[in-house]
Amino acid sequence: LHKTTNWGANSRMQVPRVFNIPELIEKYNVETLLDFGCGQGGLHKYLKKSCKLKDARGYDPCVEKYEIIPDYKFDMVISLDVLEHIEPQFIDDTLKLINDKFTKISFLDLHTSAAKRLLPDGRNAHLIQEQPEWWQEKISKFIDGEIIEQKWLPFNKNKHTRAVNYLFVIKK
Repeated sequence: LHKTTNWGANSRMQVPRVFNIPELIEKYNVETLLDFGCGQGGLHKYLKKSCKLKDARGYDPCVEKYEIIPDYKFDMVISLDVLEHIEPQFIDDTLKLINDKFTKISFLDLHTSAAKRLLPDGRNAHLIQEQPEWWQEKISKFIDGEIIEQKWLPFNKNKHTRAVNYLFVIKK
């Protein structure tokens, strides 16, 4: 699907304003950032420039340009609307990997309901459709740190009838 869509390209314009990521970068003196599941890479490129980060990288195993994860740690890991796409049997290891990639703060935005798209095999693109309590248990088990913020994010009434994205901010 990544080859036929522009996923990740528009996030640079919408996400920082909605989620206040630049404010977190400033508050926690973030100099390096990894966008985990970056799609086309719009967000980390935007944040590197606008927040004057020393290093901002993207990782997305479905995009050739970003398919290799850097082998070092970052001050911050962000992952927006990604983890629900992970095969359920790999979510624990994915959360462990995220844990190993940040030293200060992590920002995880999770979609909790079905996606509009189907995978080529007929499954819903959101392979994990769980509520915040389920995610909180997983995060607490596999990511070292304290959940310092969690909340439902504002939603577009033209797309959804209720809030579906849930935010976790984890501090080490």
